Amino acid sequence: MGRTLTAEVNGLGEAENVFFQWRRKNTNIGTGHTYRIQLCDVGYAITVAVIRHGYSGGITSDPTDYVTLSALEGNVTIDGTAQVGSKLTANIHYSNSERGFSFQWKRGNVNIGMGSNTYVVQYTDIGQHIRVTVTSSDNSGYIIGETPDIVIGDSSLQELTGTVRITGVAQVGQTLTADIGDLDGAGDLAFLWRRWGYNGNYYTGTTSNTHIVQAADHGYTITVTATRSGYRGIVTSDPTAIVLDRDLNLGFDCFLGENIDFTVIRFVIAPWDLTRRVVVLNPEQYESINWFIRGEQIIGNAISGSYGETLTLDASIHEGKIGTHFITVEVNIEGILYSNVIAFEVSM
Repeated sequence: MGRTLTAEVNGLGEAENVFFQWRRKNTNIGTGHTYRIQLCDVGYAITVAVIRHGYSGGITSDPTDYVTLSALEGNVTIDGTAQVGSKLTANIHYSNSERGFSFQWKRGNVNIGMGSNTYVVQYTDIGQHIRVTVTSSDNSGYIIGETPDIVIGDSSLQELTGTVRITGVAQVGQTLTADIGDLDGAGDLAFLWRRWGYNGNYYTGTTSNTHIVQAADHGYTITVTATRSGYRGIVTSDPTAIVLDRDLNLGFDCFLGENIDFTVIRFVIAPWDLTRRVVVLNPEQYESINWFIRGEQIIGNAISGSYGETLTLDASIHEGKIGTHFITVEVNIEGILYSNVIAFEVSM
């Protein structure tokens, strides 16, 4: 907002006795030689009509592009001490906006205060950075500031000591637990789980004593930080091993009279048998299903079903060759690929 439009009247003769009418769609919005764009103009094109005293009619300009909000620029600093009970203040510098600021304070990914440019640090903030996101009613986008130091407790309190360990398997879908058996003191506990990788660390959003490993954690290590009421400081666990993909055993129906849920499925068919089919169960849960044999993707009439979940083991698959054949089925879950192997034998 605040940008100024100017009516260029070159070629219309002397500038005296020239009158202007600015319009937003069918609404008159200004009569000067220039017009300062307002918030209510967003989403509209602007025109200006020019008339001259002593002449009939008028000339209307081509419309401008649709008015949009310019991106908010500048930076924001957080002044104050990152310590329980202290007041933090968000100060904006070098901004292209002068008004209409709103402030959203965050502890990690959790909203903790809104509206004011100040925030009083709480006990639950210990061990974390405080961020503030600033928006402006006159601009799109936002700018972010963050405390350079993590929040500490009251310096008059005893330092929290001891250790925290993570138990559980670092694998997608598994549950990790913060073991506080060797953490000193008594009092309410708060937890913060982070994932660590080559490109930095990120809050997982989990604040309880357990964390269910997510697909987003894959390839990272995980730590948990504990704080205790009545104590200052934090205790952070050692990192887990690098998080692995989940083990995925696909369910199959091989039309053998029962559902089978094994990593490798074996059965025997005759080379002329066209009734043997392998079907991935509950296919709607997967983003895609693909079949492969001898390293080549299987396409064509052998694949059927709304999701491509059915494979008919006809001659186009095994080519009538006696012996054991291996089929790989690959599914996509949340952008991660998982696969299982089916082995079948062609016999006379």
